[in-house]
Amino acid sequence: MPGTISAKIRAALRDFPPHQDFRAGRITPAQYVAVLDAQEAEGARRGLNRDQFHLSGREPLDELAYVDGVLADLQRRGLIPTTAYDQAGFTAFRARVTAEFSHGDFTTYIFPEEERLAFALADIVKPTSAGFFGSYYGYWAIWALPAIARAGGRAYFLDIDPRVNDLGRENAAKLGFAACCEFITADAVGYLENSKTTYDFALVDAEGPEDHPDPDYRKKCIYYPIFRASLPRLRPQALVAVHNILLTNAVQDRYFAESVAKNRQQFHKFLPLLEQGFPLRADYATSEGVGVYRR
Repeated sequence: MPGTISAKIRAALRDFPPHQDFRAGRITPAQYVAVLDAQEAEGARRGLNRDQFHLSGREPLDELAYVDGVLADLQRRGLIPTTAYDQAGFTAFRARVTAEFSHGDFTTYIFPEEERLAFALADIVKPTSAGFFGSYYGYWAIWALPAIARAGGRAYFLDIDPRVNDLGRENAAKLGFAACCEFITADAVGYLENSKTTYDFALVDAEGPEDHPDPDYRKKCIYYPIFRASLPRLRPQALVAVHNILLTNAVQDRYFAESVAKNRQQFHKFLPLLEQGFPLRADYATSEGVGVYRR
């Protein structure tokens, strides 16, 4: 089913009593995770794979409060100057995206709190040159475009697949952002190594092929060569947000314990590079995990 995995999960579990109880706060996250562990076959019966079924226990119950907490922590750590962003503007823009954005034949694991966080970060830092590395069909990036357009900035979408770039270009035009967007069909590492463009904001959500001959380019291991290539292209004080930085298992979900271990293995080169290149860093347990870093 094309669209967001969040919508798929909610539709599949709309009449699953434990999920209703969890979303309403009648049972704790730990209690809901115990249900997920015990009833994985129920998720499959409802058309969800194991990952999707367990993700139903990670999405924050209060998206707005969750993002407010992340922004407060980022301000406290010195990554952003303020927590204020245009919440009414976000609500209005989400209505437009919901009504007008086309997912084509694709699906995305960007969750609602991750949409809001991308919008808020861009609204706060007001980028003039934004890079989206592994932009896919532009769904995460679309949330940053209102702020980029208002700042008179430019957005560079980088993906190796022309099909997703074509869809991203179509959506950017439909929502009125064609003039500030450039879609580049290229390997992100090679492009970053050879381009002179610099960036004050970036979103990263690339994924390499599982069978790539170079292990550094497989799956999320590709973050290491992308960041190595992007460091000379990032301006002083550039802010970068990265998807799938899933490194914590707050409610001791057995499935996510496996995911955290796998991610730490995939990031064994990437995490040390982050420590060297970004003095200001913070990771957050959103549904899929988001890291925010500042030069």
